[in-house]
Amino acid sequence: MSRQTFTVSAKIPERFIFIWSGQSFGLSNRLAVESVLRHHPWATIEIHIEGSEPLTLDFLLTRQLPNVEIHSIDVAELLHTCDSDLSRSSDLLSVWNRIPRSALSARSNLLRYALLHLRGGIYLDFDILVRRPLDNILSSSHSQVGAELVWKLDEKRVQEGLGVADWLPTALWAVNWWLNKEICRISGRFTPPRHLQNIVDKMVLGRALNNAVIASQAQSELTTALLENAQTVNPTIRFSLGPSLLTSVVNQEPYLAHVHLPNAFYAVPPGQSYRFFTDKKLVLPKESYLIHYVSSNHGAVLNSLTPEQLIQNSSKGVFWEMASSLLRSPYIDLKMPHAA
Repeated sequence: MSRQTFTVSAKIPERFIFIWSGQSFGLSNRLAVESVLRHHPWATIEIHIEGSEPLTLDFLLTRQLPNVEIHSIDVAELLHTCDSDLSRSSDLLSVWNRIPRSALSARSNLLRYALLHLRGGIYLDFDILVRRPLDNILSSSHSQVGAELVWKLDEKRVQEGLGVADWLPTALWAVNWWLNKEICRISGRFTPPRHLQNIVDKMVLGRALNNAVIASQAQSELTTALLENAQTVNPTIRFSLGPSLLTSVVNQEPYLAHVHLPNAFYAVPPGQSYRFFTDKKLVLPKESYLIHYVSSNHGAVLNSLTPEQLIQNSSKGVFWEMASSLLRSPYIDLKMPHAA
């Protein structure tokens, strides 16, 4: 598709955009917002709801936080407004209608690109805790995303399936992942033999972009490209509107975004996200802005999370330490009953 070119000069607005769908809004989601407020107390925080608002106590408390705005998404209006900025043939609603209703992440992917395109700011997934100010990002006029280390064959597995030649590296990855996870759980440390681990990582890991953190001005060339290319992929395939789309778009046109190295947003690979919960010796690099702890890998823990658990486990890993420190926020009352 032909793309309109925008002249960009202003800074990225100090606006943080979250998207939510469903009724299970819990303590970990509230703490994501708290973590932004700790480092950006004057920022605007927008939570955009697709569907009905959650009725949990944590959502009600989040609503009362300073500078937090709750918006109900009119999907048709949002996407039609974006269409007007794209080519005449643009029809984002047809993409939306092809996404299975159960594919919440795919729906969120399209919505985040549209909201960033119209609003500008920093989009964050709810399974993120900010650990230091993002002022360097906000002071830029250039769109910004982050790279992470992922299993090389994961996208192939989802889109077309693995072949016989893939069995050996897949088995190597699976065994290595399981051993490291169990050793870390038992010992509280991530201690694989460094030389051996480096060999395994070179064989099974590759660099890709993740769309859990995206910074952009309104009507940027990045969001324009993402919305246009979203209309060329099959939205029923997992990841096609998410990291795969972002990686493809930026690889084709690198000038669209500044790509941060993994240490900035994704210092721990998603396949090692258990380390946030069990690695007592994990030290994040100084350039790390936040942690992305991949909530889909830890649903059993997060769905029943309470302030008492955070305090009891505060020394067991980076997630527990960061989350429990947020309980000292002036906005949180530990005496208030918690709703799961």
